[in-house]
Amino acid sequence: MRGAALLAARLICGSAAGILVAGCAEAGFLAQLGKSATGSAARDTGQGGFVVGEPYQAAGVWHAPREDYALDETGLGVVVAVRAGARTANGEAADPNKLTAQHPTLQLPAIVRVTNLENGRSVLLRVNDRGPAEPGRLIGLSPQGGRLLGFPARGAAQVRVQVVGAESRQVAAEARARTPIPASQQIAIAPAPRPAVQAEALPPPPGARVATSPRSAAPLPAPPPTSAVQLASLPTERLPDTLTQSYAAPGTLWVQAGAFGNAQNAERMRARLSGVGPSRAVPLTSGGRTLWRVRVGPAASVGDADRLLAAAIRAGANEARIIVD
Repeated sequence: MRGAALLAARLICGSAAGILVAGCAEAGFLAQLGKSATGSAARDTGQGGFVVGEPYQAAGVWHAPREDYALDETGLGVVVAVRAGARTANGEAADPNKLTAQHPTLQLPAIVRVTNLENGRSVLLRVNDRGPAEPGRLIGLSPQGGRLLGFPARGAAQVRVQVVGAESRQVAAEARARTPIPASQQIAIAPAPRPAVQAEALPPPPGARVATSPRSAAPLPAPPPTSAVQLASLPTERLPDTLTQSYAAPGTLWVQAGAFGNAQNAERMRARLSGVGPSRAVPLTSGGRTLWRVRVGPAASVGDADRLLAAAIRAGANEARIIVD
């Protein structure tokens, strides 16, 4: 990916305009709860539960939510309106002053690092909602997240979104512990039958000594109750307003229609999109497996990328999205 090496370089920064900039610090729509929706008990606490959800379609594009602790993708990010106190897709209480985000497919909650490729700023955000509703947008940031990353008040910015694996697994475990199992998914298990056992006293064998004061065995220690096992808690409910500054590395906008494991299928999709704009099938080998990514573009602007995306969807590419490369 273009600019990946630049993102690794860190600048030494200080405090500016009331925003803490640390050069070495790392600090739903359509009610997308699906069949894994949290119960009311979890939602009433305001902390929310764990949600993945079922595949759904929005603005002509299909999304398949899944657990992904290694996601690393690029696209366009926007600032979304957050109404204080409203419930997110996993039942958390929304707060426009927190560093939160919307994502169409990630497990909820998750911790992601979002980098504004246009100015090099990056910050950690808690993904707790589905969205954004605007077509062709990869992630929607809370107003506070948008301010820290220097997003335009209106419009989109090129971003890179990376899941922070360890922290995301921890908040997922915490949320699972708060998520009640729906009654429809509970399985009643009957206790095993306990047959009556008859005992008979037998005399000691010849030559055996009879103890006059038998000793009682020390009782085994009782196992700790499940509730005593507590997860180590990080301050992820409200992430600190701390960001990392790197070099700006804007890229080129493309519309990616899909990634195919079969070259013939990729070529068929490329041919279908030939009327939309310049299209190509680009091979990519990862982990010993080759995929063919079908792309249209490049786009000259965000508006041009939106036009190509809409045309690709009309042509049958119902998993198309805008990427930065």
